[in-house]
Amino acid sequence: MSHEHANLDAFRRFRERMNERILEAGNLDIRRFFALDGRVYEDGALDVRTKEMLGLVASLVLRCDDCITYHMVRCTEEGLSDEEFMEVLSVGLVVGGSIVIPHLRRAVATLEEHSVTGGLGSAVAEIIAEADGPTVPFKRIGLPSAFSPYIGSQEYLQELHGLTEDGILKVLEPLLETSNAAKRAPKVKAVSPIS
Repeated sequence: MSHEHANLDAFRRFRERMNERILEAGNLDIRRFFALDGRVYEDGALDVRTKEMLGLVASLVLRCDDCITYHMVRCTEEGLSDEEFMEVLSVGLVVGGSIVIPHLRRAVATLEEHSVTGGLGSAVAEIIAEADGPTVPFKRIGLPSAFSPYIGSQEYLQELHGLTEDGILKVLEPLLETSNAAKRAPKVKAVSPIS
């Protein structure tokens, strides 16, 4: 985005405030265009959800970060899953070509930065679950596995979701205490009823 906003609500408020200021000027052509822009995304032969996905693809192809953010907000409100977002983004990439990649990166960062689902955390969890030998304490720390309504700098998002050094320690300390207590507990030997 060209402006850093604390969250998507701030982005929406900024957008609405600026639209009001533009419309207050009373230019007939601008007013007509804004009215058309609003009406084209209403239900018709295509539903609102589909139109917002098309808007997101067009915004990627046109490389308009504010437009991308707006349509990501609307697609989220229309209930798109992470998988649907990725398919929409892939269509934008194919249509727009490699020049879309930087905008695709920002869109994906907005969509899933530090998500606990997928990526490295899931890979490590799978390895631990399938490993032979002693169990180890494991906790995935990150954003919920859904589109976050907040945007901003990485530092802002990390602090907001407890992904700072202090936040991570706060989550891990009880886990480590439990693990250490388990190590000190007397061992119980499993006995088979058939032996």
